[in-house]
Amino acid sequence: MALRTLVLLLLLSACAAAPEAPSTMARRAPESAGEAMQALADGRYDDAGRRFGRILAEDPSHREARLGMAEVHLAQGRAREALPIFDSLVTDPLMRPLALQGRGLALLALGRRAPAAASLAEAAASSTLLWRAWNGLGRIADAEKRWADADAAYARAVAAAPRSAMVYANLGYSLLLRGMPHEAEKALRVALSLEPGMPAAVASLRLALAWQGRYLDALSGVRGGELPQVLNDVGYIAFARGDLETAETYLLRSLALSPRHLAQADSNLAAVRAARTGR
Repeated sequence: MALRTLVLLLLLSACAAAPEAPSTMARRAPESAGEAMQALADGRYDDAGRRFGRILAEDPSHREARLGMAEVHLAQGRAREALPIFDSLVTDPLMRPLALQGRGLALLALGRRAPAAASLAEAAASSTLLWRAWNGLGRIADAEKRWADADAAYARAVAAAPRSAMVYANLGYSLLLRGMPHEAEKALRVALSLEPGMPAAVASLRLALAWQGRYLDALSGVRGGELPQVLNDVGYIAFARGDLETAETYLLRSLALSPRHLAQADSNLAAVRAARTGR
């Protein structure tokens, strides 16, 4: 669901373009563009990238394919490659809102919060459909501990995309950052009802449960390879909550499973033992 609004807007922008001669239409292969957009919406990024690439090989100026390719780069963690494409589309009136949104998200991924916020704010103001812009503004507000602004941004994102697991997951993490684990749990369970098994929501939910003192619930269903890190995280949270004996137990289990690779657990265990002995 994360990119379906993008695909809808891409299709609308294509429809808004001036009619073209049949030869140009054939050269741009609209069926392939539609299939590429669908692959993007479905999260089949490699497939989408190949399809957009073939369109651009025939017509490098194809605006929908250029935007789609930038979104593929962004989704696959290549914000530096995505950014110049978004920048090049900002001056196109039909593409500007989507390009501003993508540009802002790419800048955010690169850690450039101030220009990211400006780009996302302009995108969000231009269309109520651009929930990813509001979601990005919520993440920026979280990083700056502007909780009222974060609430407002996530509320707008939810209004625009009520079935986006990503928005609820980010809202849950935001509430977790504020020390509100019960409220965070509610938002994260909504995220998981929309996208079962969503890794970010699962990880945040474990933290929310641990902060409530529900340690066994936090560890429920953890897979073997993940167990050392989760035990360390739960142990640290138990330490922060003052449950020193519980913290030591979980940190020792973490180290027993991964004695050479969790310096973090070893450091946490030393802090717990110092607290227990009063040193």
